[in-house]
Amino acid sequence: MRLRPSLVLVLLALSACGGDASSEDSTNASSTTAGTDIGSIAIDPADGTLLAGSGPVFYRLPPGETKAEAATGAIKTDKGSGTLRRDVVARFTGPGTIVASGHSGEAALPPVLGLVRSTDKGETWEPISGLGKADYHEIEIDGSRILALKNEEPGMIQLSTDGGKTFKATEAPSVAAPIDVAVDPGNPARWAVSTEQGTFISTNSGKSWRQRDTTFGARIVWAAPDALYSAGKDGKVRSSPDGGGTWSEVGSIGSGPKELVASPKGELYASVAGGEIRRSADGGATWTKVVTLSP
Repeated sequence: MRLRPSLVLVLLALSACGGDASSEDSTNASSTTAGTDIGSIAIDPADGTLLAGSGPVFYRLPPGETKAEAATGAIKTDKGSGTLRRDVVARFTGPGTIVASGHSGEAALPPVLGLVRSTDKGETWEPISGLGKADYHEIEIDGSRILALKNEEPGMIQLSTDGGKTFKATEAPSVAAPIDVAVDPGNPARWAVSTEQGTFISTNSGKSWRQRDTTFGARIVWAAPDALYSAGKDGKVRSSPDGGGTWSEVGSIGSGPKELVASPKGELYASVAGGEIRRSADGGATWTKVVTLSP
């Protein structure tokens, strides 16, 4: 497929995250620099443990704790062994079971790890697919399916129906590369993607798209069949009860989020600049700080 010029620029920018890791990386969460950006949040349905991925460190925040710890886990592959710790994007597929993508930062492993799995809350990892070839910057779980956005194909949405072993690419809206992807939990054929040109909805698993919102660069999450949320760069949170047909402003995170997810209990979590993670238990109306992942 021939890429549009705008997508080539996105690809060049995103591929920078696969560069050489600094030898000064620390496995201590408290040693990260101020301003850490959190690009991934995942909540364990078993006990509420929070995982957060940033550039230099992968964090774990056990329930009831106020200070996060490094969540570095060992990974063994046929190309070498090391740890999963940099630029990690993680999602729970069940209690204690995680799929993720990221970088090792160690010369014994390829610069990108493809899709990996842990069945022990991130203590150890095993490769699923794409080792050395694929780098996913967004992963969403929809029952037994995995939807993902891959740096190497910025204009496509990747769909797996076999646990991540294989993916089929579907073209996203042509106006701009997708930033975020979500699936209606009540209708597996209805997808949403956000872009720098707004949010688009497909009712046929990505075969065609219709723009349903003009908020630029939003993060989105489909928390329930009647609750599609969008948070723009201004931090304002909007909700749609009808799959993007109509929207209403419900609250504000305070600033534009780097990540927006829903927990198994329906709470919303967002990360903002400076490494702060915030939570809303009332559908985005009010937000409280959970933790700041910085010195």
